[in-house]
Amino acid sequence: ELKSIQMGTWNKPPKNSPWDKGTPPPDIDELLNNLQNKFKIGMPKKGGFSLVLIVELVVWLATGIFIVDPEEQGVIKRFGEVTNVVGPGPHNHIHETKETVQIEPVTSVRRLEIGFRTIQTGPPAKYRRVLKESLMLTGDENIIDVQSIVQYRISNLENYLFELTNPDETVKSAAESAMREVIGDTTVTEALTVGKGIIEETTARLLQQTMNGYKGGITVSYTHLRAHETREDRGLR
Repeated sequence: ELKSIQMGTWNKPPKNSPWDKGTPPPDIDELLNNLQNKFKIGMPKKGGFSLVLIVELVVWLATGIFIVDPEEQGVIKRFGEVTNVVGPGPHNHIHETKETVQIEPVTSVRRLEIGFRTIQTGPPAKYRRVLKESLMLTGDENIIDVQSIVQYRISNLENYLFELTNPDETVKSAAESAMREVIGDTTVTEALTVGKGIIEETTARLLQQTMNGYKGGITVSYTHLRAHETREDRGLR
């Protein structure tokens, strides 16, 4: 009896195949092609790898782009050494090689005040006297109170930035020294009256000579003197 049950089970027809309903079995070549196509998804097509490289190069170069305005110049330094001075317009520097850019206005006129400081431009303008700069000895041994304005512009940006330790302070000190030298050769009457123009011209010439000796890269464009006797306290003329 057991034998008949086992034989019945063995002789039972198998379950239907999924292909019995007329569906043909998958083609092996088609399966392989589908598999290959899946691996190709996300991979660049022919020439795509070159396009990716070009895009990355453009992005990398764009990170080094800088713009110099019409009134400016830029100095490019690589590892601390100046490699180029560029004028207005778009430029590029390779920041990955430790290149740095310093941009400064070169057409604008810079102003220095000696013997006083402007507190408020006004109107009305307000000033503060700086006696340690303004008190000067004339050639006839009188002390006068001198306030002066010096204006200059940058003529060589590389020299201005790297030949002078502190450009504005250096120019101010040199201008004050030149002014004291000229006042020391001038009488008090001349300094307070008809001699002002000569003092201004001579001071500007001496200051320019000093800056040329320093290779300071500046051009002195204007000096103006305002002076009065120390016993008078009438402020700036």
